[in-house]
Amino acid sequence: MKKLISLLGAVGLTATSATTVVACQTKNPAKETFNIKDSYRITPNGFSLAEQLQKDGNNIDKLQIKFLPGLTKATIRYMGITTKSDFVSKTVNIDFVTNDLSKIITKKSISIAGIDKKFYNKDENNEPTSIDKDVILKAINLLNQTNLTMDDLDLVYDPVTLSIKLTGKGKFEETVELTDEAMSWTDLLEQNDLNEIYLPKGSIEAFHSEPDNPAIILYTIFPIVMEFLGARNPLLELYQQKITDLGYSIMGFIKPEESTILAPILEAKFTNNKGSITLGGTLNKKETSTTIFSKGSVKFNFTVIDDGDDKYVTNTHRPLETWNPNADPKKEPNKIIETLSDHYDESSQAKLVYDLVSKYYGKDFATKYQDVLLEDFWVTDFTPTSAILTPKPGSMIFRNHDKLSVIVNSYVPKNPIYFYWIEVNFA
Repeated sequence: MKKLISLLGAVGLTATSATTVVACQTKNPAKETFNIKDSYRITPNGFSLAEQLQKDGNNIDKLQIKFLPGLTKATIRYMGITTKSDFVSKTVNIDFVTNDLSKIITKKSISIAGIDKKFYNKDENNEPTSIDKDVILKAINLLNQTNLTMDDLDLVYDPVTLSIKLTGKGKFEETVELTDEAMSWTDLLEQNDLNEIYLPKGSIEAFHSEPDNPAIILYTIFPIVMEFLGARNPLLELYQQKITDLGYSIMGFIKPEESTILAPILEAKFTNNKGSITLGGTLNKKETSTTIFSKGSVKFNFTVIDDGDDKYVTNTHRPLETWNPNADPKKEPNKIIETLSDHYDESSQAKLVYDLVSKYYGKDFATKYQDVLLEDFWVTDFTPTSAILTPKPGSMIFRNHDKLSVIVNSYVPKNPIYFYWIEVNFA
């Protein structure tokens, strides 16, 4: 159980470029339609763009928004069930209503002191010392649904006064001041309606055996749902350890690493195919009364589709119980070896992914969805003759899970989830 709880904070909270999708059959034939224009004149942040998209008749709960650096463009995606709509990935132009940073940055309370220590600079003993400005700016961007760079502003962080000052430069103007302080849990989420997600039948059945038991929640539906929550809400990645500490406190017998939690909350409900999870608590700096991360609680909802009902995952890539969930992911059997007839390097990652998907689903499929393919994979370990492609948790093309999530769910009998990666050799 100690090993189990120690994994929870890492499960599913690695940012995946805000891409979370579901590739399953559905009985509902209705098609989603979207009215996405080529350009928008707005205050350049995700909140203003979402408001305009809603005015144009779009269901913004189904859409994901990601601004490009400098805020002059944004990519809008529908990454849901393809029987409801084809995948959508459209980059639009942004015409600024204002270039005043104080109006673009609308959320001015952010926990810098609560960011996990793994993001800090380290000394010669590998102990955390200070936090870089780029990490602070990443947190501010994720909180405010922007994508400002150091070319757009000057950033000054004072850890003594707990203040952050952003001063515009280039095309941006004015100054905005933020405060390093605890946020509400609700401020951490861009989306708390996860829409459709897929869950293994074994996890669902195990949860129903003791639905009010926190331990059962923690190692059944919770880690898989967190894959989707983390992908939809990438700010959570910076506070991964705090989720682990929350798990420690809920269980009540393991010492937290970075935080103490007052009144920890974890509740789950699941009726038919509709579910929700509520989590929260007040997270204080370890052994003090200073609240450094978050307070209150948050509830997020989801609709479950059976993980066994695959639409795109081929038999080759659906190993189920034949794979060892505790195996070293760098060794067999959780590795697939493929060969493609071309040569690739880091500059041709998009073509590499396109060619791999074409091999399994045909060029018509790959061409139709080529704008969304690359974001569904981590492409790493390039050599002159090979590369590693790892489908992200929540991929709409290949079903895959976080490798730590697999370990947690190995406690659930007959639970067909797995982690794998694909070694692609070049001809």
